[in-house]
Amino acid sequence: LIELLCFQTLFVATLGFCMPAGTLPNVIVFSSGKISIREMIRSGLMIDIFGLVLILLITCMRYYF
Repeated sequence: LIELLCFQTLFVATLGFCMPAGTLPNVIVFSSGKISIREMIRSGLMIDIFGLVLILLITCMRYYF
């Protein structure tokens, strides 16, 4: 059980795509002024939700199989 918790924490910590300070490329793009926070959150949230679903599927498969 502790292994699954560590596995989830490891991957969830990498899901910072919707904020400007989440990754270095996000900082560079946001500092150009051509993309607003709303656009970054909209596109980053889709990536984060996909990543969360993927993490849950992998964790469930690893736990039950």
